[in-house]
Amino acid sequence: MLSVGGKILCRTVGVAGMGLALYDAVQSSKAVSRHQGLVTQGNFLEDRYFASRTTDDVSSNQTAISKKTFDVMTKSPIPGTVGKVKGACKGFVMSLGTNLAMICSAALALVSKGFLAKLGTVGVIGTAVYQILRQGFGVGKKNPFS
Repeated sequence: MLSVGGKILCRTVGVAGMGLALYDAVQSSKAVSRHQGLVTQGNFLEDRYFASRTTDDVSSNQTAISKKTFDVMTKSPIPGTVGKVKGACKGFVMSLGTNLAMICSAALALVSKGFLAKLGTVGVIGTAVYQILRQGFGVGKKNPFS
């Protein structure tokens, strides 16, 4: 049985852990979205460029149509937007997968009672300490130059 202060501590640590995981997911989502949008737009422009430069026969009408559609299609925001949406989803899900231990521990600290809430709190704190030691101080990382 947890006291009122213990319950508040478990819930606070759970909210903090969930907040950190979701913040990281949103930031990763933004970064991957930006990159994926540019890649998709670049691939689209490359395809459209090569399609506009090849014709089936030597016709001035087909050449004019090809050039005009290339100009219209290159100004289209749709491919970049689709790429950004796909990238945002990809970045969000990747980050949630990376932070799965933190999310599970935070959910356990938020939802459960008694021993399980304490276990979730210890899990959130342990995961945070591990991340600080690993990413901040390089504990357990191999030197890529050795």
